[in-house]
Amino acid sequence: MKRRHALLTSLLLGLAVVAGALALTRTMALGQHASAGDAQIARRAAQLDRAEAQVRRLRAERPPALPAAPAAQSATRVVVVRASQSHGEPYEHEGDEHEDGGHDD
Repeated sequence: MKRRHALLTSLLLGLAVVAGALALTRTMALGQHASAGDAQIARRAAQLDRAEAQVRRLRAERPPALPAAPAAQSATRVVVVRASQSHGEPYEHEGDEHEDGGHDD
């Protein structure tokens, strides 16, 4: 390996190490700021406990009665009339355009 190639490779490797170290320190700093306090965690746990108790209470209760159904109305009668089908062949003249052998005169 030429000396120039070795120098270039070592410089690129050094830059990669510096970039990795910088990313690591930023990630560690984000982790310190993102942690929630114990009071906030306790408050959220209490909210979840209240919601869970409400769900249990509602599940144990009997559901309300359904409203009365409206009086039955006379149904509208719909009559479907289909078009009559022809009994002839739909393409009975197919291929007969040129009865004279295919020549147009």
